[in-house]
Amino acid sequence: MIHETIKTLLGEDLTKSVEEALKGKGKDGKDVDLVVGNDGSYVPSTKYDQLKTEKAASDKLATDVQAQLTALKATDPEKLKTDLAAAQAEAENLKAKHAAEIKELQLDAALDAAIHAVKGRNPKAIKALLNRETLKLKDDGKVEGLNLDDIRKSDPYLFESDEDPAEPKFFGLTPGGQADTLQGSKGMEQQVSDIMKGYI
Repeated sequence: MIHETIKTLLGEDLTKSVEEALKGKGKDGKDVDLVVGNDGSYVPSTKYDQLKTEKAASDKLATDVQAQLTALKATDPEKLKTDLAAAQAEAENLKAKHAAEIKELQLDAALDAAIHAVKGRNPKAIKALLNRETLKLKDDGKVEGLNLDDIRKSDPYLFESDEDPAEPKFFGLTPGGQADTLQGSKGMEQQVSDIMKGYI
């Protein structure tokens, strides 16, 4: 197909003869299109650059795969099996260690809650007195084998008392009291009088 601008320049007769001459002359027997300006064999530079980049990436991938295959061929299959078994064992050990750490954290949290519930003052000190090997965390979050009553009896200072605090005892002056209510002493005037008598 010829663009209208070219038709205007060539004229109608010459345009028809050019179209006839271009029929079947393109790639694979196709007509040459003067609008595109080529027979389909021309590739724009952007598309060429893209294809070139893709080819380079494919070549690099093929080279890398070949290098890996060569390395695998050189590796002893028995060593691979041994390494794989060791890696799996290490993964299992790490998984078990992680599960034990999680369980220990859950037990600590449950112990803290239980100690707080009985008004423990120092959870760290109370936990130090426990035999952790006999303790087991149940599904409901409570600790099986935990007996804080024995520790409360042996070390009552680690727990808050349920009784009201005793009134503080003051010796000497009674707070808010009169001068004549001094406990175990004379009034101020009497003391001054006694002192003066000693000097006279």
